[in-house]
Amino acid sequence: GTSPLAPGSSTTVGAASDRSAPIVVLEVRNPDGRFHTAVLEPGAARPLAITAATAERQNPVISPDGLSVAFQRLQPHPLTGQPRWELFVIDPDGTDLKQVTGSLLGEGSSLPDPSLGPGTRWPSWSPDGRLLAYSCSGPTGLPQVCLSGADGRGRRAITLEGEGFHQPVWSPDGKRIAAKREVRPGRVELWVLDPDARREPVHLPTPVLDARGVTVTWLPDGTLVYPLTDDPAGAMRALDVATGVVRVIPATGPVRFPIACGQDQVLYLQSSAPVDDTGLRTGALVLTGTDGSGTTVVLPPEEDQERVPSSCAMP
Repeated sequence: GTSPLAPGSSTTVGAASDRSAPIVVLEVRNPDGRFHTAVLEPGAARPLAITAATAERQNPVISPDGLSVAFQRLQPHPLTGQPRWELFVIDPDGTDLKQVTGSLLGEGSSLPDPSLGPGTRWPSWSPDGRLLAYSCSGPTGLPQVCLSGADGRGRRAITLEGEGFHQPVWSPDGKRIAAKREVRPGRVELWVLDPDARREPVHLPTPVLDARGVTVTWLPDGTLVYPLTDDPAGAMRALDVATGVVRVIPATGPVRFPIACGQDQVLYLQSSAPVDDTGLRTGALVLTGTDGSGTTVVLPPEEDQERVPSSCAMP
């Protein structure tokens, strides 16, 4: 495909000359509609598939040290046999697959007795890589935000059932977790949760957002970045959570799924296609500085294949 960048912008594929190239994890949707997790190593021309294709989204995220990828997959409930979401971890080369949630509690097991409801989704690693935050099913099946060890041990809820928080994302200092809260179908607010559940959730001063194409990501300084999918200028917003000050991160086109990468970079999917969860989102994978400088095409667009960036780690 052709580069979507403005004339004069960098169109380097792979590592930018003046920036560190990340290890990128992607959720890929093939033309047949199935999804798999793939890893793009620095300088590689194409991402490497590391999971089998499934009918549903996998939402993969790479650990801070780049040594593990957590993702979600539908599994039969061990008691009812009904499909529900469970979390798995796998090495970035596709080996050593392990189930984290959803097994029956038995002798020697580290996994919790499975509750009812949709299961566990949207994993997020703590900065030290020891814990996972995720959306989970509470005792009555309604969603909560839970934390556990990366092996499933010590699971505990940090929100109450019925509060509607989901898609948690851990802050770089480990002291806060950003989460979405649905206020009406397809529209969400942004909140901050306390990982220790000692403080009440805090509503952030952001607009009500279209949930499609919105990824919340933290910069190392504790700034929260999010896109406005209906912004024709394509710029991202960076919210200083401490002060409430918002600044614009310039972009060269419509931004979807921004991910913080390293100290001063943001990775995102640049696509002018309609925002539609059922349609293919084909676009370039773009890396830019948090000031909008040094824009680089990491992966050109490919027709009829959706490749959504979900996380990155610096090698």
